[in-house]
Amino acid sequence: MDEAATYRDQMLQSAGATVIPVWECGRGHHWDTALDIAQNVRCMNCASERMTLETKRLREVARVRGGMLLSSSYVDAATPLRWQCAYGHVWEARSDAASRRWCAECARTVFAAYR
Repeated sequence: MDEAATYRDQMLQSAGATVIPVWECGRGHHWDTALDIAQNVRCMNCASERMTLETKRLREVARVRGGMLLSSSYVDAATPLRWQCAYGHVWEARSDAASRRWCAECARTVFAAYR
């Protein structure tokens, strides 16, 4: 039960030698997975919803900066995404980097103008 508490998931059916436990996430989704791998498996419904919401958020980040998110969807924080700025420059960057900094080519142009 410690694994369930760690991830705020709840074991609905106790595990036996041949029984795979059934889990429930905090939002009521159910899935089954063996107890020994439960610590590495989360609710796939919630994960899919989070990826969809993050993709929408990143598209808005790009839109506000006058650009576009060219990648079809967010995968995870470590996976680079393709971006395009308002001037057509295309690059790859992780979501956290693109949220903080934008187009490196445009930044170089601005920096060169001030030199």
